[in-house]
Amino acid sequence: MLGKLGRWLRILGYDTLIANPRVDDTTILRICRQDSRILLTRDRELSRYGLYINSENLVDQLSELMKKFSLVLKEPRCPLCNSELVKKEHPLGFEETSFCPLCGKYFWKGSHWKHILEIFEGASESQNL
Repeated sequence: MLGKLGRWLRILGYDTLIANPRVDDTTILRICRQDSRILLTRDRELSRYGLYINSENLVDQLSELMKKFSLVLKEPRCPLCNSELVKKEHPLGFEETSFCPLCGKYFWKGSHWKHILEIFEGASESQNL
């Protein structure tokens, strides 16, 4: 239900687990307690144990989190598997690439990075209103 937000939190540099919809609530809560994680949810019942995210809109969701936790931009993590990325030259010579040692994917701050920054800044501005 918050998979897109979870991937964005990873891109912004936050260690983020995204629950598989087939995993039961008890397991999710156990993992949160065990790993000292904050549960973000749109499930009213589960929100008793975490933070309910009101909006369905990504920018508004990020804004909610910025109000609550003062998010800042960090070194990106792998949006697919959450691993820390390492600087590594791409075999085709792309500049400023990062590599995920777990899933074997390369990432770089291409033209899409400007869009990511615009969304992050838009969320920052809307949380100040």
